Amino acid sequence: MHFIVSVGPSDVVVTFNAPNLPVGGMAITKEGIIFIADRAGNRVMKFDGKTSSLYAGTGDTLGDGGTATSAQLSWPIGVALDKNENLYIADTGNHRIRRVDHTKGTITTVAGGAGQFEGNSGDEGPARQAQLSFPFGVAVAPDGTIVFTDTGNHRLRMVTPDGRVYALAGTGRWGFSGDGMRASDAEFDGPEGLALDSKGDLFIADTENQRIREIPHLFGSP
Repeated sequence: MHFIVSVGPSDVVVTFNAPNLPVGGMAITKEGIIFIADRAGNRVMKFDGKTSSLYAGTGDTLGDGGTATSAQLSWPIGVALDKNENLYIADTGNHRIRRVDHTKGTITTVAGGAGQFEGNSGDEGPARQAQLSFPFGVAVAPDGTIVFTDTGNHRLRMVTPDGRVYALAGTGRWGFSGDGMRASDAEFDGPEGLALDSKGDLFIADTENQRIREIPHLFGSP
């Protein structure tokens, strides 16, 4: 049995029964609503402080353009919210980054989708025509840029607001090198989690190298 523990505004601890997890990533709105990637259940759950409900996943087809609850996810791991509370999902087993519209509840692919299988292609082109390999982590910058770990390709990539994908960090070869150098010349080994702080610094869990690495001032001034 797995549990999610939340400390409310009155310092009251609330525990949610969360079957079918282990969980992947978690994202929390300003109002305290929690979104959790249920990897084993191939879905994303929503917790409002009292009850849980399905937010995305469990469908039979990919479901782009339809309701998120009718879409198919495969081993989702990372989740992140933008400033409008649209939810981004690292749909890891489907090699895609997906977006659930906060208002409409519909799901779309924002990166990946050039084929059913993993790959490493598409830089500087339309993000939906790119190939990814098991993306794990996702974060959203204040300007709407989506950053994600392309874990199977040992690098980081980003989708700009105009819908194009670019290499951000890593050469695509596994290894460890590059501290103090340009991020594009660094080597990673299976990077998974990532996070942006309020200053625009990006922190990366370089998993197989057992390190936390930083790209400073990525979305801010030195």
